[in-house]
Amino acid sequence: MRRRQVIALVVGCAGTGLFTPLAAAQARRPRLAILLVAASETSSELSERRDALAELGWVDGRTIEIVARYADGDFDRVPGLIAELVALKPDVLLTHTGVAARAAAAATGTIPIVIAAAGEEPLLELTGDLAHPVGNVTGLTLVSHEQHAKVAELLKQANPSATRIGILANPLSPSYRDYPGLLNDALTHLGLDAIRAEAKDLGGLDDAFATIAGARANAVLVTADPNFNRPIMRRRIIELATAERLAVISTVDAFTREGGLLSLGTDYPAIYRRAAVYVDKILKGAKSSDLPIERPSVFRLMVNLNTARALGLAIPLSLLGRADEVIE
Repeated sequence: MRRRQVIALVVGCAGTGLFTPLAAAQARRPRLAILLVAASETSSELSERRDALAELGWVDGRTIEIVARYADGDFDRVPGLIAELVALKPDVLLTHTGVAARAAAAATGTIPIVIAAAGEEPLLELTGDLAHPVGNVTGLTLVSHEQHAKVAELLKQANPSATRIGILANPLSPSYRDYPGLLNDALTHLGLDAIRAEAKDLGGLDDAFATIAGARANAVLVTADPNFNRPIMRRRIIELATAERLAVISTVDAFTREGGLLSLGTDYPAIYRRAAVYVDKILKGAKSSDLPIERPSVFRLMVNLNTARALGLAIPLSLLGRADEVIE
């Protein structure tokens, strides 16, 4: 085709709207910004989330551009990292935890935000209605007070003589600011007293466990704060609990696998897959307000019999029979 003909074709297409800046913009790969609050660059979480997106055809570097930041469990860094990502003008912002959800909502009112996952309280605060979210925030809840209460109930089944439980909470986490008060009714019904112990980092764990041991607790409930789920934190929590002969119960199965007594946890791979579905729908035109916030529907009960034996506990068959996994 001659040069004049090519120019004429381009001009003609521009005149008909077939060749426009919008068409060029649509040809670019959409950008997904991800902030992982508890993870570092060596964590497998980003690759797991990438895999979930790839199952829906969103392959990093081919059909989508994924940019990630890591807070490594430092909540103080979250607002700054969110600001960095917002400045990149992504098509969707994906993060998790109540702290990051609030920071993201404060940083942008226009970029769609998918939270996968966080506690119910911050998501309700930001959206007004879980079933009909208002604004640019949607996503999935991770854990509720009821789930923590259920874990305490399972402890009582495993150890009927337990009378006191320590509650390990991060003082920087708004979701657990009112613990154990929010659990008092359930704990009282179970015949359990509770004592709060705080730790915001590795250095605070020793004092927290000294407080729990000094109160003669039988177990420690590790709240679902992402900072506690970092490998270095999990290892130290298990070490301190073992030294004090405390049963560790939680909503994260990694604690049980590494030496805790039991957990009733949300299935994280299921969370990642559902988050990918939300991102997929938004990239295909849905608005955040079109997508109701989902509660987790897949839970795993895990019991560590080795730990039970070390603590002198005989786990009833009724509890073992309900477990999805028993570690022996």
